Formats: sequence, structure tokens, C-alpha cells
Amino acid sequence: MFSFLKVNNDESNKGDPDEITVENQNLGVFLEQKKRNKIFFVCTSNTCRSPMAEGIARKFAKENQLPIEVGSFGLWTCCGSEPSSNGVSICESENIDISNQRSTSMRYIDFQEFENVLCVCMADWHAKGILREKNNSKLSKGNIILLDPEGRDIPDPIGRDPNRYRRVFDKIKPLVEQRVKEFATKVCNEEQN
Repeated sequence: MFSFLKVNNDESNKGDPDEITVENQNLGVFLEQKKRNKIFFVCTSNTCRSPMAEGIARKFAKENQLPIEVGSFGLWTCCGSEPSSNGVSICESENIDISNQRSTSMRYIDFQEFENVLCVCMADWHAKGILREKNNSKLSKGNIILLDPEGRDIPDPIGRDPNRYRRVFDKIKPLVEQRVKEFATKVCNEEQN
């Protein structure tokens, strides 16, 4: 559920704000997308955790018509690598297609293109790495956070069996959806102010 304040300009309300509560409706209806707003999911090589997170986030944002873009990158990646086959299979079983995603290095992203940007990291060292390697002033501690709000790292399933990927997927799915909701709400609130 999302709540917004809307100022009515008609004489009966004298400009007093009304709270609008939205349940199971499209958050995007309340925001005309004028600015580019992007959430990035970050892991080591951008082949396991972050592609799954990106896929989950894209599906969630699309289903809820959220006014944000979604992406991912890795701190130590060779650009153009395919996502892990186990990650692709797990996502496919959830009607999420990540098969066409390719790994991207942070150094190829121009964060200045975005009005609002949020980097959601799978591990604390990823957040520290972004701050160390940031290529412009758009990124700071305020827009680099961990996926897990309790500060725990998300285990890397690389090289593990499908069951490990399933456990990681099941762990990150609600966290990804929550971070997407938080970011979209922040963007909408800024637009209304």
C-alpha cells in the first residue's frame, strides 16, 4: 500500500492536502515520467545474484507500472558474459527471462544520466567498492545500500548446484521487491514536492 499527499486547488478544500491511499493499483499512474530514475543491483561478476535481482525487479516494476528503470552491474566483471545457466533456469521457472542479459562493468555506466539513482549491493564489500571506484559525484553513501536491510551479505551461488541458486532466489525476491517499492515511492514523493 502506498500513500501520497495531493493538494486540491478547489475552493472547498482551500488547498488542504488530501491523503490518497493506493492498494493494488499502479504506482506509475501518480507520476509522469519526466526524469530518468534507475535502480541497479550489484554483485561481483554480474552473472549470478544481480542478474536474478534485475529480472525480479524488472518484472515487479512492469507489473506495477512503476516509473523506474532497472539494471545491474558487477564490480569484477568481463563485459558481455551470460548469466549463469542455473540462474536462468530458476528465473525461467518463475516466468522471468534473464537469458538475454549480459554482464556490465560499473566503469561503463554513466550515472550522470539519471536524476535519481540507487545501487543495491549484495554484499558490504560491493558497497565499499563502488565508493572506492566511483567515476563521478552522483554516487555517495546515501544512494548505495545493501539489499538486506539487516546488513547481511547475500551468499554467492557461483559454481554451486541449482538448489543453492533456488535458495538465493527465494531469499532475494522479497528483498528486491521491497527495495524497488522503496525507490519508486521516493521518486514519486520527490516529484510531488
